[in-house]
Amino acid sequence: MINLKEILETFTKENRQEFILYLEKKNKRKDAKNIQLVRLLLSDNFSSTEISLKLYGKQNKVALHALRKRLFKSLIDFTANLSMKEENSIDIQLIKYILSARNFLKKGQIKIGYQILDKTENIAIEHQLFTILNEIYHTKIEYAHLNKTLNFDNLISTFNDNQKQLIIEDNINIACAKIRISLAEYQQQKSKEDIKTLIENVLKEQNIIISDSLSFKSLYQIIQITSISSAQKFDYWNIEKFR
Repeated sequence: MINLKEILETFTKENRQEFILYLEKKNKRKDAKNIQLVRLLLSDNFSSTEISLKLYGKQNKVALHALRKRLFKSLIDFTANLSMKEENSIDIQLIKYILSARNFLKKGQIKIGYQILDKTENIAIEHQLFTILNEIYHTKIEYAHLNKTLNFDNLISTFNDNQKQLIIEDNINIACAKIRISLAEYQQQKSKEDIKTLIENVLKEQNIIISDSLSFKSLYQIIQITSISSAQKFDYWNIEKFR
């Protein structure tokens, strides 16, 4: 069972107040017990039995389980909205553009939809956002049969090129995760493996070749991991190849 108390305790005092206001606006019934449950979870380490007694005056596992499920869904919705408010990144803006474009395409406004997608694509290319580009190309392909001016062969070729970049980024992400795990074991003295050899082997396993074709994000990840691992052994000459 997901620990709702643990989630709530990650909130700041202001976030907790905002969440209660969010629940108040969301509640359609006056007898909704979700706010009571939040306060009980934050006030003390009550057991499920104690919470049920305080909420219902008796043991009601079915009702409490249903209430917890609804509260968990509200927590997910609230934290997602909170992240959207706090995260003013280019990724979020482009996702909004894609959703807007899809809305126009669904309504048959093909020209407007593709114009928005083209604009979004240019920005995503500039920032090397391959995941966003994948969504753009996916949408363009989905509605290609309605766009008579579209060069479908070029679109598929561009889509395939972007897929290769996505695979590279995924492989680098896996490689960085493997290296971080090994570094943690090295720090805990569970492993005596040479860090430099480890990095070289992991990059080779994931078919990663350091070149200008890598995105800035990928290069940064590799340099960051290499710098951290070199610092473990004061072996800074290892990062020279990335300069």
